[in-house]
Amino acid sequence: MDDYQKKLAINPSVVLGYCSIANEENFPGELVVKVSYTLSEENE
Repeated sequence: MDDYQKKLAINPSVVLGYCSIANEENFPGELVVKVSYTLSEENE
């Protein structure tokens, strides 16, 4: 487990993701997005 994973395991966090398939809304190509929000002990 690296430092980033340790930080996520200790502090509350949520990971959101979305996959837009090719030609969705007439846009070419697939788009995969993932974002992680984590609160530190200082609420940053």
